[in-house]
Amino acid sequence: AIDGALSQAAVRDTGKAAVQHARTAHALRRELSVRERENAFLRAQRSRAAEEAATTAEFEAAELRLRLAEAEDAASTAARELAEANAARGVSEARARAAREQSMAR
Repeated sequence: AIDGALSQAAVRDTGKAAVQHARTAHALRRELSVRERENAFLRAQRSRAAEEAATTAEFEAAELRLRLAEAEDAASTAARELAEANAARGVSEARARAAREQSMAR
């Protein structure tokens, strides 16, 4: 009878332990599922942030390319105007020289 009672208590204790382990495992599975959803959400947020940063960088690069083109155009225009001014000055100096030479020749 004592052996039977001990055996019954052992089964009961083992059953309680098994139920407790099953509850613990279930709670851990739920917690893991929540954690995995949170991680997926955070990964998606990081992806969106990285995508936004790349888009911003591309936009800034496009702005810089536009500013560079404008600067190069302005530099080209200035160089052309300088060349024209130098040519005009050369013509003006040549005329002045010719006029001086003509007046000296008289």
